[in-house]
Amino acid sequence: MKWPMLTRRGVTYYHRQVVPLNLRPFLENRREIWKSLRTTDLEEAKLLSLRAGQEVARLFESIRKKAAASQADPETFGRDYQRRALAEVSKWRITRGKVDDGRLDAELDGSIQAIESDQEALKLGDAKYVSTLLDEVLLEQGLHVPPSRHQASAHALLRSRLDMVKAKRTQAEWNGESPLDQSVTVKGLLEAYIRERKLSTKTEAEVRAAYRRFILIVGPFKLAAIVSKHDARAYKESLLAAPSNRALSRDGKLSAVSVRKLLGIVAGVFRYGVSQGHLDTNPFQGLLVVTRGKSAADFRRLPYDATDLRRIFGSTKFQELTGGKRWIPLIALYSGGRLEEVAGLRVQDIRTDDGVTFFAFEPHSARGLKTDSSRRKVPVHPELIRLGVLDYAKTVSEDGLLFPALRPGPHGKLSGAFSKWYARFVDGLGVNDPRKAFHSLRHSFKDACRAAGISEELHDALTGHVSGGGVGRKYGLGPGLPVLAEAISKVRYQGVSLL
Repeated sequence: MKWPMLTRRGVTYYHRQVVPLNLRPFLENRREIWKSLRTTDLEEAKLLSLRAGQEVARLFESIRKKAAASQADPETFGRDYQRRALAEVSKWRITRGKVDDGRLDAELDGSIQAIESDQEALKLGDAKYVSTLLDEVLLEQGLHVPPSRHQASAHALLRSRLDMVKAKRTQAEWNGESPLDQSVTVKGLLEAYIRERKLSTKTEAEVRAAYRRFILIVGPFKLAAIVSKHDARAYKESLLAAPSNRALSRDGKLSAVSVRKLLGIVAGVFRYGVSQGHLDTNPFQGLLVVTRGKSAADFRRLPYDATDLRRIFGSTKFQELTGGKRWIPLIALYSGGRLEEVAGLRVQDIRTDDGVTFFAFEPHSARGLKTDSSRRKVPVHPELIRLGVLDYAKTVSEDGLLFPALRPGPHGKLSGAFSKWYARFVDGLGVNDPRKAFHSLRHSFKDACRAAGISEELHDALTGHVSGGGVGRKYGLGPGLPVLAEAISKVRYQGVSLL
């Protein structure tokens, strides 16, 4: 089977698809759509390309339906033209800069004359006045209007043009500045938000992904100021009906938590629009409450129980693993470390002090830490030493990562690809409760600490938590390595035999 839409840039695979000619005007005349598949594995890329192709096909179908509606309804056709024209006006004003009085007077005179001509043409029903413009717009949008609808479409276009010219001549448009107004499009609002917020690469990708779903519903050229409550509800309903990316989710749908997150992202962009004067009210206000079956608390992350741990670590498949695939889960299980913390360990982060060998979780150029309290020293559990983690460390370069096969993903995370592999791996072993993931190892470690009678202060120090404990926790340097080593040696997993 050939994969003509699959291509590679560097080591990363992309889905690449040509935009049909008649749809390009609706996508800012883009000739192709490129979507990073965020994988370097060919077989995985093939599957992801199929999914991306389906998403693009849905996008094209949505645009075709919109084009058909514009063709069938002259008023819709006129509004689409007005949105596009106002978007162009907005871009023109930004690049226009300051103007002198002479130029300002000339522009105002031209605008007034255009309004008078449009009003006169409407009064006389003169469709010929905009017939050339109508032909140009139809050609640009790839539409065909039958002769029976030509005059109605021309009149709708004329009314929209008149409204657009009136908006253009307002004082806010002509004061020589770049004032914030209500002519920004849905897509333009997003770009303004991202420019000002200066988001991290990962957060920007999340915002764009959530907003892309919304754009599929309202279109990129709709004025943000006229996005309605109905549009916001349509987006919410699409999220409630959307399939989950995780095939083994409870009901195949996005969780209430995910729906709230995606709604909140778009609502945040529109909240920014209100604060900047682009629109009067936020259409998402009051729509962020999402109830689906049980509450989010009923589906919070759970620890692995003894049966899960036996299925994972006692399996033949796990015993055959090497490198990071073997040691990252084991270190997390016996240290309580987060995935990115463990994945980013360097060989030099295994140290010995005060007679105790420990992992030094600290930020470096390849990996940061979640919080200040995440910087900590965690003694190497005796079980890890018995299983050979120190022997493994001697097999890799002393001046590099403990798991050198890991490579930063699109957002700079070392654990991105590993996280996906781990999810598939444990699913294949029958551990497929959606409430359980790699982070469940950290939960299991906390429960094991409690079962061993380790004080909250000590197991918080081991996991880098700072909750509870009162003001006294902030005094002194905290528990020493010998105390932590004694505590962690008590951690056991009942009925679990790894080797």
